[in-house]
Amino acid sequence: MNMFKKKENFFHKIIFNNIFLSIIGLIVIVAISIPLAKNVSKQYEINNEVQNLKNEISDIEKKNSSLKDMLIYLQSDQFAEEQARINLNYKKAGESLYVITDKNKNENIKLSLKLNKNKKINNPIKWLNHFFNNYASK
Repeated sequence: MNMFKKKENFFHKIIFNNIFLSIIGLIVIVAISIPLAKNVSKQYEINNEVQNLKNEISDIEKKNSSLKDMLIYLQSDQFAEEQARINLNYKKAGESLYVITDKNKNENIKLSLKLNKNKKINNPIKWLNHFFNNYASK
């Protein structure tokens, strides 16, 4: 029995020794810290990815809004009128169309000037418009 008590006493000393308990505690802390560090790292990566996706969503929503505005404009009467003026040489009543030819590039630049019907035009301005209209059409 004496030997059994010595072994028990030896194990008792080892188990309750401060260094042994510190080593066991350190092993437990390391065993807990490794998965915790992995989880924290994954959470950080996930948060970064979520933030990047939110930024991408915001950018796409801005582009979508811009495209909606463009679609509304393309479906408007104003756009159809502009396209008719540019491509089909249409003009409104009371407007004059001037074509300026660049001899070097052989391109026509079309200008359309609106005459305001509500505004009274004095006689000298009418004469200038008459002369310049005739000059531009030559």
